[in-house]
Amino acid sequence: MLVHAVLAQDPKTFTNKDDIANDGYDIVAYFKYGDPRKGSQAYSVQLPNNTIYLFSSKETRDLFQANPDKYFPQYGGFCAYAMAKTGEKVKVDPTVWAIVKGKLYLNYSKSIGKRWQKKRSQYIKEANENWEKISESFDK
Repeated sequence: MLVHAVLAQDPKTFTNKDDIANDGYDIVAYFKYGDPRKGSQAYSVQLPNNTIYLFSSKETRDLFQANPDKYFPQYGGFCAYAMAKTGEKVKVDPTVWAIVKGKLYLNYSKSIGKRWQKKRSQYIKEANENWEKISESFDK
Protein backbone atom coordinates (compact mmCIF):
# COMPACT_ATOMS: atom_id res chain seq x y z
CA MET A 1 0.00 0.00 0.00
CA LEU A 2 1.35 3.43 -0.90
CA VAL A 3 1.16 6.52 1.26
CA HIS A 4 0.21 9.48 -0.93
CA ALA A 5 1.22 13.14 -0.78
CA VAL A 6 3.47 12.68 2.20
CA LEU A 7 7.02 13.14 1.00
CA ALA A 8 6.24 15.81 -1.56
CA GLN A 9 7.99 18.26 0.74
CA ASP A 10 10.94 15.85 1.19
CA PRO A 11 12.04 14.18 -2.02
CA LYS A 12 15.55 13.82 -0.64
CA THR A 13 15.60 11.09 1.95
CA PHE A 14 18.51 9.17 3.39
CA THR A 15 18.31 5.80 1.62
CA ASN A 16 20.67 3.04 0.60
CA LYS A 17 21.28 1.96 -3.01
CA ASP A 18 18.05 -0.07 -2.92
CA ASP A 19 15.98 3.01 -1.92
CA ILE A 20 15.50 1.66 1.61
CA ALA A 21 15.26 4.45 4.14
CA ASN A 22 16.95 4.57 7.53
CA ASP A 23 19.21 1.58 6.76
CA GLY A 24 16.14 -0.63 7.10
CA TYR A 25 15.35 0.35 10.68
CA ASP A 26 11.69 0.66 11.68
CA ILE A 27 10.96 4.38 12.21
CA VAL A 28 7.85 3.63 14.30
CA ALA A 29 9.80 1.41 16.73
CA TYR A 30 11.62 4.43 18.17
CA PHE A 31 8.27 5.80 19.29
CA LYS A 32 6.48 2.56 20.18
CA TYR A 33 9.28 0.58 21.83
CA GLY A 34 11.84 3.25 22.72
CA ASP A 35 14.62 1.58 20.76
CA PRO A 36 15.74 1.04 17.18
CA ARG A 37 14.62 -2.22 15.56
CA LYS A 38 15.47 -3.64 12.17
CA GLY A 39 12.58 -3.81 9.77
CA SER A 40 11.61 -6.62 7.42
CA GLN A 41 10.76 -6.73 3.72
CA ALA A 42 7.61 -8.56 4.81
CA TYR A 43 6.35 -5.31 6.38
CA SER A 44 7.39 -2.64 3.89
CA VAL A 45 5.80 0.49 2.50
CA GLN A 46 6.93 2.08 -0.75
CA LEU A 47 6.19 5.77 -1.07
CA PRO A 48 5.39 7.61 -4.32
CA ASN A 49 9.02 8.79 -4.56
CA ASN A 50 10.14 5.11 -4.47
CA THR A 51 11.53 5.37 -0.94
CA ILE A 52 10.92 2.12 0.92
CA TYR A 53 10.43 1.97 4.67
CA LEU A 54 10.75 -1.36 6.46
CA PHE A 55 8.89 -2.17 9.66
CA SER A 56 9.50 -4.80 12.31
CA SER A 57 5.85 -5.86 12.51
CA LYS A 58 2.46 -5.50 10.91
CA GLU A 59 1.48 -3.33 13.87
CA THR A 60 4.22 -0.75 13.36
CA ARG A 61 3.62 -0.73 9.59
CA ASP A 62 -0.09 -0.10 10.21
CA LEU A 63 0.67 2.70 12.67
CA PHE A 64 2.87 4.34 10.04
CA GLN A 65 0.23 4.01 7.34
CA ALA A 66 -2.39 5.55 9.63
CA ASN A 67 -0.25 8.63 10.36
CA PRO A 68 3.03 8.74 8.40
CA ASP A 69 3.90 12.36 9.17
CA LYS A 70 4.09 11.49 12.87
CA TYR A 71 6.97 9.07 12.29
CA PHE A 72 9.17 10.49 9.54
CA PRO A 73 12.62 11.46 10.80
CA GLN A 74 13.50 15.12 10.57
CA TYR A 75 15.67 16.39 7.70
CA GLY A 76 14.89 13.43 5.49
CA GLY A 77 16.62 11.13 7.95
CA PHE A 78 19.97 12.86 7.54
CA CYS A 79 22.18 13.83 10.48
CA ALA A 80 20.55 16.50 12.65
CA TYR A 81 23.90 17.83 13.88
CA ALA A 82 25.36 18.17 10.38
CA MET A 83 22.19 19.86 9.16
CA ALA A 84 22.56 22.39 11.99
CA LYS A 85 26.27 23.02 11.62
CA THR A 86 26.79 22.90 7.85
CA GLY A 87 23.41 22.45 6.18
CA GLU A 88 24.75 19.31 4.51
CA LYS A 89 23.02 15.97 4.11
CA VAL A 90 25.15 13.47 6.03
CA LYS A 91 24.30 9.78 6.52
CA VAL A 92 23.35 8.55 9.97
CA ASP A 93 23.77 5.65 12.31
CA PRO A 94 20.10 4.71 12.93
CA THR A 95 21.00 3.54 16.44
CA VAL A 96 21.86 7.15 17.41
CA TRP A 97 18.53 8.87 17.82
CA ALA A 98 16.35 11.09 19.99
CA ILE A 99 12.70 12.00 20.08
CA VAL A 100 12.20 15.65 20.97
CA LYS A 101 8.69 17.08 21.21
CA GLY A 102 7.31 14.15 19.24
CA LYS A 103 9.85 14.36 16.40
CA LEU A 104 12.55 11.85 15.51
CA TYR A 105 16.13 13.08 15.08
CA LEU A 106 19.03 10.91 13.91
CA ASN A 107 22.76 11.53 14.04
CA TYR A 108 25.94 10.33 12.37
CA SER A 109 27.61 8.66 15.35
CA LYS A 110 27.40 8.27 19.11
CA SER A 111 29.94 11.03 19.70
CA ILE A 112 28.03 13.39 17.40
CA GLY A 113 24.77 12.40 19.10
CA LYS A 114 26.23 13.33 22.50
CA ARG A 115 27.43 16.67 21.13
CA TRP A 116 24.00 17.32 19.60
CA GLN A 117 22.24 16.54 22.89
CA LYS A 118 24.20 19.24 24.74
CA LYS A 119 22.64 22.06 22.70
CA ARG A 120 19.79 20.27 20.98
CA SER A 121 17.31 23.16 21.11
CA GLN A 122 19.82 25.45 19.43
CA TYR A 123 20.79 22.77 16.90
CA ILE A 124 17.19 21.99 16.06
CA LYS A 125 16.53 25.66 15.37
CA GLU A 126 19.63 25.96 13.17
CA ALA A 127 18.92 22.67 11.37
CA ASN A 128 15.32 23.71 10.69
CA GLU A 129 16.56 26.92 9.08
CA ASN A 130 19.16 25.09 6.98
CA TRP A 131 16.72 22.36 5.94
CA GLU A 132 14.23 24.98 4.80
CA LYS A 133 16.92 26.61 2.64
CA ILE A 134 18.12 23.42 0.99
CA SER A 135 14.60 22.03 0.59
CA GLU A 136 13.81 24.88 -1.78
CA SER A 137 16.22 23.38 -4.31
CA PHE A 138 14.74 19.85 -4.22
CA ASP A 139 12.00 20.50 -6.72
CA LYS A 140 14.18 22.46 -9.13
